[in-house]
Amino acid sequence: MSSGKRAPLEPRSVFDLPVLISSLAEVGKNAEHARTIQKHALKSGTPAGVSWGDVCKGQDLPKAVVNMLDKDFVRCTSKIVERRESKDGTIKLIIQLQDKMEVETVIIPMSPGYSTVCLSSQVGCAMGCTFCATGMLGLKGNLTAGEICEQLVHAKDVAGPSNTIRNVVFMGMGEPLHNYDNVLTAAQTFVDQKTFSLPSSGVTISTVGVVHGIKKLARDAPWVRLAFSLHSPEQETRKVIIPSANKFPLEDIIDAIDYYTEKSKAKVMIEFTVLKGTNDDEETAHKMGKLLTGKHVQVNLIPYNPTSVKEEYQIPSEEAVETMWQILVKSYNLKCTIRQQHGVDIGGACGQLALTRDGGIVLPENTYKPPVRSYPNAPRDSKKHSPRNSTSRQSYMPLALCLLAFVLSFYVQYFYLS
Repeated sequence: MSSGKRAPLEPRSVFDLPVLISSLAEVGKNAEHARTIQKHALKSGTPAGVSWGDVCKGQDLPKAVVNMLDKDFVRCTSKIVERRESKDGTIKLIIQLQDKMEVETVIIPMSPGYSTVCLSSQVGCAMGCTFCATGMLGLKGNLTAGEICEQLVHAKDVAGPSNTIRNVVFMGMGEPLHNYDNVLTAAQTFVDQKTFSLPSSGVTISTVGVVHGIKKLARDAPWVRLAFSLHSPEQETRKVIIPSANKFPLEDIIDAIDYYTEKSKAKVMIEFTVLKGTNDDEETAHKMGKLLTGKHVQVNLIPYNPTSVKEEYQIPSEEAVETMWQILVKSYNLKCTIRQQHGVDIGGACGQLALTRDGGIVLPENTYKPPVRSYPNAPRDSKKHSPRNSTSRQSYMPLALCLLAFVLSFYVQYFYLS
């Protein structure tokens, strides 16, 4: 198993803030230049052969800074080697790093003109979750803060100016809290008003339950949204599904989540992958309800997406998932949603990221335009919508207007014309 260490990048990523600040200090310049440089790199595209002086034109960068940037830094150290579109509009990017390793990034359409991007934090993963294809890869290395940010740069380039990216979720390859410093630096870059300008509520970090990482995140960045992969309300079953649970007892994780919600004042998303015959029964739902009652959380039920893992897990029935939802909502008054599938046919859904190149349509370079179609919101809010046959409130608007017009007409005729 890899320690997570990889060779230093050469040239370096301009989006790696600590490296950029260090290089500025080496030429005797202020760290305040760093965000300005990143802002212009993000907007410009920085084609090969163009001087950083031209990229940051009008900012009066000192010549020493321009020379340093031209010598040591590029906009992106990584490149897209494949972009594949699902039948539902999801796009999976396979991104090759400078050392030829690869990670995956997924652009998920949430509503017309808006997307969420699922980011990787590591090459592979050491957690070994038995239902997850990424876990089969093992851990090959940590991504730098710059490489993490570059995923969003690539996603924005692919999505185009007409498709706004409102949220990023660290739910791709890797355990984010095992690459804590780089993930946090990237998250801070995402919400900085000079760079990506995402709302603070637009960054979610998911973990299988690294207790010390959860507590540290609560102290360092309580504005980040936290998601916890539960998958079973019982410690012994969790250890079968998630081998790392041997190190982090469920009781300790729940205590850490309580600490996080106290610091952040925000709900923690409880992710629960539903596996047929393993954790999709009513008893499990009741145990989960009892475990989470009184906690500041929201449950997200995730029907298992088929993968090539050796364990022969199966997709749960829709009825089983709905029954779990009913129990959690009606018996325990928990807010609960059922995640809609995105990108299953291209290996881009939860638990499927393993660098596969199958399904969907391969998009030629620089030709993607966001498809003009209406996408359902996901995950859907199960307190507002039935888990089956969810209907948009907008569809009732014409009927409501007709009824209002009829009532007004009747009122006028009866009281004023009679």
